[in-house]
This record gives sequence, structure tokens and C-alpha cells, in this order.
Amino acid sequence: NRILNGVVKFPDDLEESWVAAIPSTHRASLIRELAARYGLLAARAPAAVNDVTGQMQQFAALSCEFGQTIESLAPIFADGKCDAQDRIHLTRALSELDDLIAASVTLRQQLLIARDGDAAVTSLHGRRA
Repeated sequence: NRILNGVVKFPDDLEESWVAAIPSTHRASLIRELAARYGLLAARAPAAVNDVTGQMQQFAALSCEFGQTIESLAPIFADGKCDAQDRIHLTRALSELDDLIAASVTLRQQLLIARDGDAAVTSLHGRRA
């Protein structure tokens, strides 16, 4: 209770356990927020070259996130415009767009590995991995 009320500082070594304990429906948003605190984009590491199942899961995740993004944008653009009346839908749409961006970055890194090999993959900052 003292941690939740801010009386005692949250112990850093418990952060991963608390994140893991949060329901999966909210976990991605929390991880994004934690990464953003350091100026980072939360995207999963690509699957290993020999992990065909992992690679297909990344492709499926991109497809799923695209569908969820379109679904969240549909009520916003149903009348042909995005305006103040759409505020009720914007939080979900932004969250879905963030998930789509993360899935895209992960799959992009996977494609770079396939093209250039592990040693030639560059980070998002243009440095060698």
C-alpha cells in the first residue's frame, strides 16, 4: 500500500515482476510507456534466423495489428473526417497505431537479418548491432 500510495519509492528490481503480473491487455501499453521514459520505441527483438515459427508469428502479429488498427480507425473516419467528436475513439486508435508501429519495426529488423545477416543488421540509430 505504501508503494502504491507513493510513500515509499518503487523498488527497481520489482519492475519486471510487476509488468509480468499485469493482464496482457494492458501490458503492451505499460511496456511502451516504460520504454518511452528512456526515449525508446518498444518493439520486440526479431526471431532467430532458424526460428521459422517465430518468424511466422511476427508476420501474423503485423497482420493482426493492422486489422486492429483499421478497426479502431473506422469509427473515427466513418463520417469522412477526424475532429473533436472523435475524441472518444482516439485513445484506442493511438494505442493500436503504436502496436502496429512496434510490429512493423520488429518485422523490418527480421527482414534486415534475412538480407544482411546478423552481423550486418543496423540498429534504429544506424549503428551496427
